[in-house]
Amino acid sequence: MYEQLMEKLKKTLEAPIEKECQVVYIMVEIRKILDREKNSKYPLLRFYCDWTVHAEKDHITKEMKNIMGEIYRGILYRMENPSDVFTKTKIISFLYMEDLKEDIKNFLTGYNLPNQWIVDEKNWLKFIILFTKILVDQPINNPADNIKCFSLYPAADNCVNGKIEFKKAIEMNGEKYEWYKFGNVY
Repeated sequence: MYEQLMEKLKKTLEAPIEKECQVVYIMVEIRKILDREKNSKYPLLRFYCDWTVHAEKDHITKEMKNIMGEIYRGILYRMENPSDVFTKTKIISFLYMEDLKEDIKNFLTGYNLPNQWIVDEKNWLKFIILFTKILVDQPINNPADNIKCFSLYPAADNCVNGKIEFKKAIEMNGEKYEWYKFGNVY
């Protein structure tokens, strides 16, 4: 059974990734492997695998809580320094799924599975475009001490929009901000 699982995943990873169903399949099969092996080396990858199949994500891992905390601090920085467009904050690397990419690459290498699709930037971009479409309207609830909800919502092709709702409004320059919206173009 395990060998069949690995062989099916290998075949899927060798083919061009062009449909959302392929992305879901990859994430579900990776999760099965992690579960069967009781492998805890890839906690961020495990989180994304779970997020793929949950309408709402309520169980937050330590790694995701740390990332969401960094995102919150980055939002505060952006709000305090709106003219600084050059400093990269965690929300940008999160939208481009840079940490996830590293975890997937390490997983594929560790299991001797094809990784060309992740090494090639065009293929990786195609993957995250499809993946963000899957994650739309699947909020992460209470992912950090200061964040009530993190969610992605529909956008134009090759774009992602999101909203972060705060547990307590951020007061700045006499204004109260209860949420922060963001967007990105791939």
